[in-house]
Amino acid sequence: MNLLLKLRHRFTYHYMLNEKIIPVMKAALCYRQCDFKRLSPAFDNRSDKIVIDPLTPFLSNEKILVCGWPKAGNTWVQALFSEYFSIPLIQPFLDQNRSGVASNHFAPGIDILYRQDIKRCVFIVRDIRDIVCSYYHYAATPFHLIYVNANYDPESTIEQFYYDYFIKVILKRYRWFDTFHMYNEYGTPLIRYEDLLNDPFEEFKKLLLKSAIVVDPNRLQRSIKNTSFKRLKKKGVSAGEWGKTMFPDMPISHFRKGKSGGWRLELPVAIQNDIAQRFGQIMDELGYQV
Repeated sequence: MNLLLKLRHRFTYHYMLNEKIIPVMKAALCYRQCDFKRLSPAFDNRSDKIVIDPLTPFLSNEKILVCGWPKAGNTWVQALFSEYFSIPLIQPFLDQNRSGVASNHFAPGIDILYRQDIKRCVFIVRDIRDIVCSYYHYAATPFHLIYVNANYDPESTIEQFYYDYFIKVILKRYRWFDTFHMYNEYGTPLIRYEDLLNDPFEEFKKLLLKSAIVVDPNRLQRSIKNTSFKRLKKKGVSAGEWGKTMFPDMPISHFRKGKSGGWRLELPVAIQNDIAQRFGQIMDELGYQV
């Protein structure tokens, strides 16, 4: 493997870089969008928050930020907002001067909290047991091996993946527990993947209302129709839809099954028990039975 690529993957999971240096670098990169004397409109919980109307065009740099655990359904919620507002999918830092819908898996830091161009933020969660299964299959795809972690062994068993990669790498990188609680403390509207899957119209409608966004039933119905899992799996997400991003296409392999409860057939009992012990409290908070 190319030496620079090896270094890149090694530093991707370095604690000091992820926790201290990178947020400062991102804040510096987006300093023109930041006002460090006041929180972003996305995290301002005043009752008189200005309501967003989907018929009113976004300003040139206004954004919606979709946050959540990896493989929890972030891309689907991004696509829903993209269709609802007729704005593109973008990257929050590379496309800082463009309007659109961005995604973020990390805890909110100075690189997010004071961004005045982020008008709304939502957080999506999913049963951690299904996330483990979904990420296990995703980790072995060419996309993950090229752009996320070239050092991962695609021949790993699900036990090896869970104990050696999910627990030791992914959990630490994304600060799994802190991320949810921090967004929750800022009053970020929450949606569960399973609820959205069960009744996308009503659940996305609730999310819009929680986010002080006008509900347009026709737009809402169109958004759901155009972003069904079947459609996303069929076409993937092309780089052209991500604005001026430097990131590659998101292939159809990113969208595997999109169902809930598959963990019952895939996860060994030992892993189920470990998840119940390790994540029991947070899953209980979110209404998942363990």
